[in-house]
Amino acid sequence: MKRVWSFLLGVYVAGMAYGGLTLIWGPKGYLQYQHLLAYKVKLEANVNQLEDYHSDLALHAKSLASDRKAVMLAARELGYYQADEGRIVLENGYKPTSSGSFAVGAFIKPYESEKSPIFVLKLVAIFMGAIATLVTWNLFTSEGKKR
Repeated sequence: MKRVWSFLLGVYVAGMAYGGLTLIWGPKGYLQYQHLLAYKVKLEANVNQLEDYHSDLALHAKSLASDRKAVMLAARELGYYQADEGRIVLENGYKPTSSGSFAVGAFIKPYESEKSPIFVLKLVAIFMGAIATLVTWNLFTSEGKKR
């Protein structure tokens, strides 16, 4: 009977160890939750950035619809010049800076959960259960020999 109890205790320890390990390192555990929260923050920042660009583009479109000078500047940026205007090319290869510009059409990778080692978690839990079984088995048999 004592061996049955030691076996049941080992099974209980293995189950509790597996539950505890998957709670932290499992596919829906704490660490995966933290990765998902970081991805959510990244997406929210991207949405805020896109909303800012949307408002900037709406202002730009409104100015193009109503301001003649804005249309002329936009045409010059596209390479259209008036008859008395020309283009100057600098020798040092000057290029306008694009700091803070957003690459339109840039992809954000969809969320992929990291592969959690379920097999390893199960193996560790079984190992802990086996150790608990062996320890209690030896304790119960050593008590029986002392009597």
